[in-house]
Amino acid sequence: MVPATFEQARAQFLRGEQAFEAGRYEDAERAFAASVRLLPGRASSLMNLGATRIRLGQHDRAVEVLQAAIPAEPANAEAHGHLATALAESGRPDEALQAAATSLQLDPNVGAVWLLQAHLLRERGDVAQAAASYRGAAARGADPQLVQYALGGPGA
Repeated sequence: MVPATFEQARAQFLRGEQAFEAGRYEDAERAFAASVRLLPGRASSLMNLGATRIRLGQHDRAVEVLQAAIPAEPANAEAHGHLATALAESGRPDEALQAAATSLQLDPNVGAVWLLQAHLLRERGDVAQAAASYRGAAARGADPQLVQYALGGPGA
């Protein structure tokens, strides 16, 4: 028999997913937070709460829950990628680069993480590494026009 707390947490998690997919981020945040209160430390709920808080512009709060999610699932590339985004948006580029590198080590096929890494490297003045990351992003499905613009190509 499944404990009632698990079922309640699962129901809140599913509500959060539906709200997130519908673009109702405030509702998603409430549902994912309720799921976390019911089952603290559950990586999937923490990760989705963090991703939702990124969408809401609550970057420091996103960092907090994403850092809590990672010890439960240290090989979760998506969690590290979300953490990289939240750290970058919180003005912590060195930590963001570290989280992006971890994400890409775990799953090198996520164009968005390559793109974030490239932007951070460019802001830091590491043009050669940024260019390599932009090319990595392009090879993994990032918007080719955005990559070409960033590399200074046609239309830049």
